[in-house]
Amino acid sequence: MDVILEMRNITKKFPGIVANKKVNIKVFKGEIHGLLGENGAGKTTLMNILFGIYKQDDGEIIYKGEKVEFRSPKDAIKAGIGMVHQHFNLVETLTVWQNVVLGRGEFILKDEKKKLLDVINKYGIKINLDARISTLSVGEKQRVEILKALYRDVELLILDEPTAILTPQETRTLFESLRKMVKSGLTVIFITHKLKEALDVTDRITILRNGEVVRVVETAKTNEVELAKMMVGKEVVLKPIKRQKKKGKKVLKIENVTALNDEGVEALKSINLVVNSGEILGLAGVSGNGQKELEEVIVGVRRIEKGKIYLDDIDISRMSIKDRIKSGLSCIPEDRLGSGVASKLSVVENLMLRDFENYGKFNLDFEKMRKKAKELVEEFDVKTPSLDIPVSMLSGGNLQRLILARELSRNPKALIASQPTRGLDIAGIEYVRKKIVDTANSGTAVILISEDLDEIFHMADRIAVIYEGQIKGVFDKDVVTKENVGILMAGGSL
Repeated sequence: MDVILEMRNITKKFPGIVANKKVNIKVFKGEIHGLLGENGAGKTTLMNILFGIYKQDDGEIIYKGEKVEFRSPKDAIKAGIGMVHQHFNLVETLTVWQNVVLGRGEFILKDEKKKLLDVINKYGIKINLDARISTLSVGEKQRVEILKALYRDVELLILDEPTAILTPQETRTLFESLRKMVKSGLTVIFITHKLKEALDVTDRITILRNGEVVRVVETAKTNEVELAKMMVGKEVVLKPIKRQKKKGKKVLKIENVTALNDEGVEALKSINLVVNSGEILGLAGVSGNGQKELEEVIVGVRRIEKGKIYLDDIDISRMSIKDRIKSGLSCIPEDRLGSGVASKLSVVENLMLRDFENYGKFNLDFEKMRKKAKELVEEFDVKTPSLDIPVSMLSGGNLQRLILARELSRNPKALIASQPTRGLDIAGIEYVRKKIVDTANSGTAVILISEDLDEIFHMADRIAVIYEGQIKGVFDKDVVTKENVGILMAGGSL
């Protein structure tokens, strides 16, 4: 096969970190090449170098047989390389076709629409060119970004974690379009940290770990277990989580709750949910449909406009955060560094944040606090050089373990776990999931808020689907499919 791209010995350093270290990657024309690795492995940095966003410190790029140096994305686009980032760059008030042709620096004729229609038909991209961006779903907005690249006649398309925000149906549609693209002669680099996706859609996979290439494999000759081992650097046993399914009493009740977002617009519209003792209720939805606001109204950092929240039949709707915690509510927040910890305080102080008053009213018993903190660090395997360092110095995985240690050790009546495994490696994901399930098995009522539908089906007993601040349905996990949940996540009905 013809080689369209070679990146040779690419090294990129940032203050205090080597993002890429002598990385070599070779991409064949007409293939879907997977770039697989944990978050922070250096995948996006490497592609940002190719796209002209960063300049490598060392190494060279050979594109279509010639050494190239892109000083900006404009240079890369001119050479036939397009990149679709995780965060879209669209003008909400303009139409699809206006966004696609925006920035061309020339007068746009009606013939441009015909060219766009030809691209749409060629690659099977379903989109209404006259629709305003503000009216589109997340999946449709992604198609617009892809269309922007194809319209510029790219030969190499880079997709950075493209399914992170998609429903199962949208993911399947994307994969179908990608296969049509490569059949037509395009080449795709597919950045992901999801093993199943890499196996489903790619032809070959380059695995990165800690900024270095571990191995390049043909997709047809590998499997999930082997890829996991290469990503993490050790054997990862993906064991099924044991659930003790026994329905207990109603613990957490959310009754007709309405709340506003930061812009003063209704983000939650008459939400009704009940979570029982020992149960995990998974909340499924595309990002931005009210999940963040629901977490915040339950824990007390966002005001409820209407409705009530009950914990063990006690109305906590107007309680302070402190009183909610005392009543038995715990939370693993979505923003672990911004909301989950006090970043400038030490490991000890963060572990004791909920229970300072248990260690003295006027003079704190620091020796007793350190003893308890040491026990929690050991029990939850928080890797830290000292109990006295600021928690901001901990890795994401260890920071999450610290939050788990603090919140779960209190034996809460109810737990809100929001995006609890985001950004963690495979081993970290399995650890966090097991701890949450163990907590439910011990009798805690759990709301699991996750954008990872596989995670919800893996852990939850029942699944609630949220769309535009409304609950579209609540189902026992065993009687609903991912496809049906995906339809509801996209605003459809069953």
